Amino acid sequence: MKINYKINSGQNFIVSKITTGAATNVNQKVSEQVTSTYSKVILKALSGAQNGMVEAGTATNQISSQSPSPQLKAGTQQLSGALLSGAARLNTISKNDQTADHLATPISEHLTDINKVPNNGTGMAPFAIALGIYVAGIALGTMYDNDPHKKPTSAFGWWLSKASIITAVAIVQSVILFFTLTKLNNLQVNSQFDLFGELILGSLLFQSLIFV
Repeated sequence: MKINYKINSGQNFIVSKITTGAATNVNQKVSEQVTSTYSKVILKALSGAQNGMVEAGTATNQISSQSPSPQLKAGTQQLSGALLSGAARLNTISKNDQTADHLATPISEHLTDINKVPNNGTGMAPFAIALGIYVAGIALGTMYDNDPHKKPTSAFGWWLSKASIITAVAIVQSVILFFTLTKLNNLQVNSQFDLFGELILGSLLFQSLIFV
């Protein structure tokens, strides 16, 4: 029997490891149950064969003692039936190499990782990146005085004065973070262009939530 597992390391590396361990435990438990079932079937077949051999022995005694012709005929028939019954019982046990393999390993697992990542750092990268640019926005908010130095002429002018600053900061921190991830940490991504775009978008979003 084969049990199929699907995990997604890219979504959550730690949970994928927990799932892999759970899958191993499930395989072990199921293997024990299947092996127990196989053993009961084999023992039952052997028990039936044993009974057949006992009947065959009894019939042999009848022939040796089973001299009159009717007794000889009855004993011969009983002996033949017992031997055939025992052979049929034993025949229920398959004797090829595949059966031995199934008894040794009744369960095989097939683990599919939808989005495989090499290590925990890569798996945690999306969370760490989002947290980093959010904390950067909070840090800027505590250090930068965003109160207007003169009375704004309009609401749009006030928004534009703050938006120009946070946009510049968002772009600068995205550039720094992008090169840090790809060049220093050797983060492997499917598309560096998409990564850079998401960094800018995330930075602008967090900065806007904090300032505007």
